[in-house]
Amino acid sequence: MRYLIDANNLAGKMKILKIDNFDRILIGLIKAWPKLKSNRVTLVFDPVDPMGDKDTQGNLTVIYAPRDEHYNSADDKIVELVEEYVYRAREAKILRDELTVITDDLEIKNRVAEIGHPDVQLKSSVWLAEKLIKHAETDEAGGEEDAEDGRRGLGGEAIDKINDELKNIWR
Repeated sequence: MRYLIDANNLAGKMKILKIDNFDRILIGLIKAWPKLKSNRVTLVFDPVDPMGDKDTQGNLTVIYAPRDEHYNSADDKIVELVEEYVYRAREAKILRDELTVITDDLEIKNRVAEIGHPDVQLKSSVWLAEKLIKHAETDEAGGEEDAEDGRRGLGGEAIDKINDELKNIWR
């Protein structure tokens, strides 16, 4: 399974969008998400500069969409990535991993629906926000450890900082 996430939309649903370095907080939450271990996840943020940026760490790819005549926002990059996925799936003529696009943005939903491919699904950002919040709360309460090395993904200090920031927002 592959997840393609409208990062700014998700951050908005989690009410962290207006926090400085919200992107780092969201990346930390995604890195701690258990689904990341067995699935590929791509977070697409709105542009911060004309060139854009891309970083891949294991199963997580973080993209800051460029801002130019082709890309106005992350929406354009997300749709382009869906089109590339569908093109590769049709060329390969074999069943590939399913792609789940996570957004509540109606424009993205409509554009992805127009592409129309059975292996591309849409899920709500609220769905993922609930999963991430529940996982962060479980981690804070001493949830299950990673079986391989006894750690929970992020270091304890990083988790504490993220949890404190989220608690302040949600109060």
